[in-house]
Amino acid sequence: MKIKNYFSKFSLTIVLFVFSLSLKAQVVINEYSCSNLSQFPDNYNDYGDWFELYNGSGSSVSLAGYYLSDDSLNNTKWQIPANVTIAANGFARFWASGRNMVSGTSYHTSFKLTQTKNNPEFIVLSNSAGVIIDYVKFSQKTQLNHSIGRTFNGIATWSIFTTPTPNASNNSATPYADYADRPDYSIGAGFYSGSVTLAITTNEPNSDIHYTTDGTLPTASSPIYTTPLTITSTEVVKAITNFFKFSLPTLKYYLAFSDSKLILLMFPYSYM
Repeated sequence: MKIKNYFSKFSLTIVLFVFSLSLKAQVVINEYSCSNLSQFPDNYNDYGDWFELYNGSGSSVSLAGYYLSDDSLNNTKWQIPANVTIAANGFARFWASGRNMVSGTSYHTSFKLTQTKNNPEFIVLSNSAGVIIDYVKFSQKTQLNHSIGRTFNGIATWSIFTTPTPNASNNSATPYADYADRPDYSIGAGFYSGSVTLAITTNEPNSDIHYTTDGTLPTASSPIYTTPLTITSTEVVKAITNFFKFSLPTLKYYLAFSDSKLILLMFPYSYM
């Protein structure tokens, strides 16, 4: 995968310009997660999808009468009730639970989100007149307990966060440009009558492959693949690609992991 060149003066100027304009905006969609399966419980102790609004102005903003939706063609699905206010430079999290209720500061919309639809999913914010003031079209699926958010609060560029920050600033989180491509295996899963040699490769430059043979998810602490593996008994091999990708506008490289790829090698009982 090629990394685009973002070092030109023109690109840097545009990024800084967008940064300055975005901070003058009022309320925008700032972060969301459709893979919150075990990290942040709601007031029902459920782990659901959520998204966050950010008020980039120096004054509090009342959201009473504003609308939220998951459909750009039906942008007034759920009206935010009275007494919902975002403080100056503050945040408000909404649960896309379908419950259609508010309990204290737990705001539950009438719609749910999903990142597995064939048709693109949206988060749409409209003012009390029904005019769309911000929207996000899902273009990247997140892995378990990750989120996607503006690289810095309110700016135009978006990043992946492995440590989401609902109801808090994105500015201290580590932004990732993308997930690495999955590694490839030289042989497929199946039954084998004797020992086999498994080679694992990746198309990502400047990368390492981490793997496990006990079925657990590899991490940066897992063994680094250096030579083909000799498999003599039934094993579940998982591997991830670990490499550096460029993420604007910070002008730094960040570590990105692929989703793990699994291969199951099974042998007749006499070979186990």
